Amino acid sequence: MQNILTTQGLRKVYRDVVALEGLSLTVESGQVFGLLGPNGSGKTTSLGVLLGVLRSNAGDFSWFDKGNSDDLRKNIVSLLETPNFYPYLNAIDNLKLVGKIKEVPNLVATIGAH
Repeated sequence: MQNILTTQGLRKVYRDVVALEGLSLTVESGQVFGLLGPNGSGKTTSLGVLLGVLRSNAGDFSWFDKGNSDDLRKNIVSLLETPNFYPYLNAIDNLKLVGKIKEVPNLVATIGAH
């Protein structure tokens, strides 16, 4: 079975604050996976690293068993912290815009197929 995500020892430090320490996990195709924890436990930092918004200080991760290049993240849609969408657009038009930005043709049709 293909791994969707694999992490090994991810670490993120902001000056003297350790925001993420030693995150190692594997998410296989077909699994539903969530990150739970109190405020400040590293959930958003973890996602920021995995989505290429932040750089880790140590560790490694791989999407779809193919590495962590920006190109692989074109298949991933996420909202970190506050949702960023245009309130004057409906859901379909917001998704079309995301698809255009991420260079994913027919994003709406792809999501609707699942």
